[in-house]
Amino acid sequence: MRNTPNRRPLPQHRGTPHSEADGEDYARRCEYFLQETAALRGQIEAERRLNPDQEAELHELAGRLGIEPPLDGNYQIYRELWAAEHNEQVYLPLRDVPIQLRADEQCCFAEPAVWRQPDPHHSGASLSRFSCAFPLTKLASYRIGGISARYRPLEGSREMATGSLYITNLKLFFDSRGLSTAIIFTGIANIECYANGIEVGKSNGRTEFFQMTRLASEYAYMIVQELNRQR
Repeated sequence: MRNTPNRRPLPQHRGTPHSEADGEDYARRCEYFLQETAALRGQIEAERRLNPDQEAELHELAGRLGIEPPLDGNYQIYRELWAAEHNEQVYLPLRDVPIQLRADEQCCFAEPAVWRQPDPHHSGASLSRFSCAFPLTKLASYRIGGISARYRPLEGSREMATGSLYITNLKLFFDSRGLSTAIIFTGIANIECYANGIEVGKSNGRTEFFQMTRLASEYAYMIVQELNRQR
């Protein structure tokens, strides 16, 4: 994995204002920013994508107001998803995580998830499914939003545990207080993205499904593809 700092962060606030009056003025400017960008932010959040023109518009208004954009961390994900779909370089910020990593291992994804094992006799094969077999074509592009348009049926699947899914440059690792599982990259046969999670087919063993939000699913799918491109 590239150990490259993220060059596209939507910056955090610069710090606490010097006085209560300064703080109130800063808060008013932030509120004005949110009001003026409501329509734009609605579009970005509905599409889960942030393109360069939209990013520049947000920064331009924030700069004129003398504030940092008061936006949540999802906007960084929206930006990287757009970059991945348009063959731009993707940056994967490193995460500090409460799991043990090897000296050569770095984590770039950590999200709440439910680990499920699908019933092999009720796999949802009747759906239009999109697979990404390894290894990927290095120049391949993909439209994640279209891929994740359908939900994975959960009928018949066995819920194993609720916890967190981590993605490192070496593996996918699910961890809960009582149960965990790891899937190394070389053991992945294919990965599929749905609106309610990602399904990981293994070279040996049964398929695993990690139930997450649609945004987390798209981001996890993108990260696995990008890490595989770098291998």
